[in-house]
Amino acid sequence: MKQEHPFDLAPPEKVLSENPPMLLNEIARLCAEKMRRTAPPGDGVLSQHGGRLVMMALCRAEREGHDPLSQRDLVAATHLRAPTVSGILHKMEEEGLARRETDSRDARFFRVFLTEAGRAADREARGRVRATDEILMRGFSTEESAALRDLLLRMRQNILDDLQEKER
Repeated sequence: MKQEHPFDLAPPEKVLSENPPMLLNEIARLCAEKMRRTAPPGDGVLSQHGGRLVMMALCRAEREGHDPLSQRDLVAATHLRAPTVSGILHKMEEEGLARRETDSRDARFFRVFLTEAGRAADREARGRVRATDEILMRGFSTEESAALRDLLLRMRQNILDDLQEKER
């Protein structure tokens, strides 16, 4: 008998409403579930949303030729809390995905370096993300996709502006 999972069925519209932020949250949870279901056995820290965010930030910086990121850089890039990033990095080190080294210019900081195993795990995860993206955007025209991206970027900027305003 198949075990029922909380994400097997989307909630009824009456519960979810047609409120765009609520829909976005639900879609994000469903995407996270899709990633979990397609993850290789023993995916470890990368099975967690925060782990994927940290990995994506590290890989992007490396691909773009930036210096290795510090933990502080990762907090800013991922919008995760410093203790969360520290815990994720500890697990990434345990799993052989990354290593931390003291900054050569300032011993108060650690720089985070990907290992070859980390790069390989990122390549695999990016393939799963692309497959999920294709499912999400199925049937959308180029124009619809661009319009949706622009709307979501505006929503993202609104919440970032609000959070920064509250920090002042």
